[in-house]
Amino acid sequence: MKRSRVSSFLVTSAIVVAVSGAANMARAEAPPPSRFPSVLSAEAQSKELCESDPQRIHVATKWGTECIAWFATKGHERDRRAVVFLDGDISPERIADQDTMQKNLASARDLLQRWADRLGVRYVMISRVGLNGSSGNHGERRKPRETMIINAAIDRRKERIGLDRVALAGQSGGTTIAATLLSLGRSDVDCAVLGSGAFELVELRAKDLAKAGVKPTKEQLLTVMLDPMDLADAIPVDAKRRIFVLGDEADVRTPFAQQKRYAERVSSLGHHAKAIAIDAEGDLDHAATVYTIPTAGGCLKGVSDAQLAKANKTLSDKISASAEAKAPRSGAVALITSAVRAADEAGAFVK
Repeated sequence: MKRSRVSSFLVTSAIVVAVSGAANMARAEAPPPSRFPSVLSAEAQSKELCESDPQRIHVATKWGTECIAWFATKGHERDRRAVVFLDGDISPERIADQDTMQKNLASARDLLQRWADRLGVRYVMISRVGLNGSSGNHGERRKPRETMIINAAIDRRKERIGLDRVALAGQSGGTTIAATLLSLGRSDVDCAVLGSGAFELVELRAKDLAKAGVKPTKEQLLTVMLDPMDLADAIPVDAKRRIFVLGDEADVRTPFAQQKRYAERVSSLGHHAKAIAIDAEGDLDHAATVYTIPTAGGCLKGVSDAQLAKANKTLSDKISASAEAKAPRSGAVALITSAVRAADEAGAFVK
């Protein structure tokens, strides 16, 4: 039943607009797209124009076309495996602050290269629709279309740089997409490290809409969004794949209880899935990027569950003791902190 519903999203986008009421809810469940800039529309339509920049790739799907930006770390180019990182949501106010956006992007790339060098792993960052050099409108985030675009972008990037297998790593909204990708039947995922994700997306959106006086049913919402918990039993069983769900019990944005339920649900379906409590960065206890990136790399290199859990505990202790790590963030990507540097130097996450 779940597989057929996932397949219906792959076949056509008609289901999204089949019921006008559901379509209206789809628009209501996130900030209005008009609050976000629609960017690089010409590049989204032209493969030649898009790929005139070597760090962009043109993606054409049944859901439309986009020009997706990407970044790959240097070194280990012959390795046929890589970690694919998907970042979280960004508010329109933060997008408008391009100086901070560029600093955050540079910081994320620096963090990826740091762990690539330390672990001997390739990392690839795929920029989500409307962010960090990708075309589109970020106001349409985390809906089926973005997930399908990202899914296709990963396939194209694998072909372009010669990858056979991947590990997925996510932060917040990027984690929700990564979890959904597992349900699309991908058979190339060795590890999935899901940080601070919303796994019961329908429940969270229903609560948000209720505050606005709109009370849709779960069935109505499921016609306009892909809910990781609802689709968990569509994940193909793979004895070699490991799934780690990372979250902070004090997370203000995405409930840790929901994250634990997802890990337990996936584990009950025969998958290797474990929840790991972390002390996330930032004043919202939500930023897990500095955990997911090395955990995914360590997993890909064969570091044991026990050692990954210990490494995350070591890093949590250092972040908990660091006032810098708990300071309010001006961007969605956490800056590299002294705690991260200390964990790196201590050799955490290394087999």
